Amino acid sequence: MYRLDVGEIESTIRVMRFLLPLCVKKHEDLRIALDYFEDKITGNEAIRLLDNLWAIGRRRGTNHDANLPYTRSEGLRMHKLTNAKKARDAHRVKVPLDIKEQIKEDRKLGLTKRSLEEKYGYTQRVVERVLREPIEEPR
Repeated sequence: MYRLDVGEIESTIRVMRFLLPLCVKKHEDLRIALDYFEDKITGNEAIRLLDNLWAIGRRRGTNHDANLPYTRSEGLRMHKLTNAKKARDAHRVKVPLDIKEQIKEDRKLGLTKRSLEEKYGYTQRVVERVLREPIEEPR
């Protein structure tokens, strides 16, 4: 048995294209994987095709249950966006609810944004965000 380790996705695709015409046993598996890596099919389609091979006995293992309704590139893009949002939220300055209410009240009384910044010790960006966002009720 042979094992081949390839480090980069572009190299992996290149190796898969090279090996595809040479493979007999794993030809269908490799074709499915290559189609997924080249964004020709979604993850769900790839899993369905692999499960079909399993069902007719051409593949060992178990039936898979996953929800990957995107092509590889779409999934990676969505993952990056999700991680970016989580990072922004993690580093976002938290303003307690009672302070948010006080800032909004003071603004209604005529205090400038600059004076709110000085009074509460928050940056202009944070004060503007507090004034823009609706007050959320605690859950």
